[in-house]
Amino acid sequence: MSRRLLPVLVLLGGAVLSSSASAAQVTWRSGPCPIGKDTVRLFSKVSDNTLGGWDADTATYSANGQWRTHKVATCGENLFSMLGDELPAFQPDAELSQRLTRALDAARRELADPANPQVWERYRIAARMYAEIGRTSMFMGDLWLEASWTVRDAGVGYYEGLQGPETTRGLLQRGDAELKKGLAPAQAKSVHFNLARVAYRGGYAQERDAHLAAFKAAGAMTPREEKAVAQMETAARLEPFYQQEALRHFRAAMVDPALPPGDQARATYLVGELSRRLGDLDTARSHLTLAMENPALEERLVGSARFLLTELGAP
Repeated sequence: MSRRLLPVLVLLGGAVLSSSASAAQVTWRSGPCPIGKDTVRLFSKVSDNTLGGWDADTATYSANGQWRTHKVATCGENLFSMLGDELPAFQPDAELSQRLTRALDAARRELADPANPQVWERYRIAARMYAEIGRTSMFMGDLWLEASWTVRDAGVGYYEGLQGPETTRGLLQRGDAELKKGLAPAQAKSVHFNLARVAYRGGYAQERDAHLAAFKAAGAMTPREEKAVAQMETAARLEPFYQQEALRHFRAAMVDPALPPGDQARATYLVGELSRRLGDLDTARSHLTLAMENPALEERLVGSARFLLTELGAP
């Protein structure tokens, strides 16, 4: 059996489940907020991801922590948020400032804890700001999609070796085969938890929930295990909202005549893949087929679409 499936206590460690980047990856400096009189931390990436993987919805991730955790800059006082590499040059006029302020007031009212917004909530604020600014559907889709990845990061953390849907399915199959052999209870419990994580990253919600239920039913959980389960269940509840928002924008982007062919092809693929993750299998099949047949689609995504269509089968 793959050593990645064991042991659960190692995989529940902070270094694995953390979604924050290590100090070696980023630096930061302070700058003025474009709205209000506060200052903001602006992060810069100083090293590339290592030992990474990627999910079928194009999420990439790294053993060293995720750059997207730091990508959105948020002012400490009023929570104005936008991409940190854009914020220093952003100088809204009076009319836009008023619209942004109204949208920001509304966004703060949606927060569960305004004093401590989660990273995906900061993306959500940024999305409101960019909607007022008037960014393209493709830009907005990518922003909401990346927000959904930050939710996933918090729920399941980094998992080495998941290089797209085919390898993800292979690991799930190997894990299921090991479970059928009759493992010791502690080993079976460990495997169930890790397969729940793999299934989550792969977009297989039913398998995720089944393995998580088996893990919870395997006996009393330690406080660390209870926390890890709660993180995954919270993420599973939150992420669909962000996926639905991304899907809405990608639907508009795929028919935007001003969009480059490669972006139109990717938008079509993502409509299919996000529909699969959200349980709309008919839409998933039709759009993955369209994307796979598009000559402008990136070769890696052609392979993903082909594999996912094989899994989805005939309607």
